Amino acid sequence: MFGAFFDSVVDRYSDLVLLMGLLVYYASINRFFYVVLTAVVMTGSVMVSYTRAPRRMHDSEVQGRLHGAPGAHGAADSSGRCSTAWRPCCGSSP
Repeated sequence: MFGAFFDSVVDRYSDLVLLMGLLVYYASINRFFYVVLTAVVMTGSVMVSYTRAPRRMHDSEVQGRLHGAPGAHGAADSSGRCSTAWRPCCGSSP
């Protein structure tokens, strides 16, 4: 878990270092449009990690609900019958 986080952080820093180099280069040759474009790309690069984090949290919550304790939510067994006493979950009779 920590390795994936560390890898993600290092990726963001490497992106920013490369883009900062482009920003300085374009500023030194007075290319204002490219300076602004590079700044926008830098912002987008950093924001990717912020948009992924809520998605990962949502996906892990859904995974937790789908893969809970067997039979805890009245799931059907291999024969298609409900495995718990709470039968309305399956929508079929035993």
